[in-house]
Amino acid sequence: MAAMPNWAVALRRWLVVVAVVFVLLLAGLWFGQRQLIYYPDRAPVSMDGTLPEGSREVKLRTSDGLALSAWYVPARDTPDSAPTVLGW
Repeated sequence: MAAMPNWAVALRRWLVVVAVVFVLLLAGLWFGQRQLIYYPDRAPVSMDGTLPEGSREVKLRTSDGLALSAWYVPARDTPDSAPTVLGW
């Protein structure tokens, strides 16, 4: 059996290293996936002092009865002002 050229041995080693790193990365993601889930805090958010002047908190009720809290910030009277809707 003929010996493999040096570049083929180096390529083979490099591919094995890449494959091992890839498998370890996948295993780490698999076993650590519970820590990657975001659980938001259910406490109400207080924005006192951080909202622009003239804004106020409003309560919105959806058609299925869900109560949503939002902030209403009126637009400035400028010719280039446009409505902005931010979803949460």
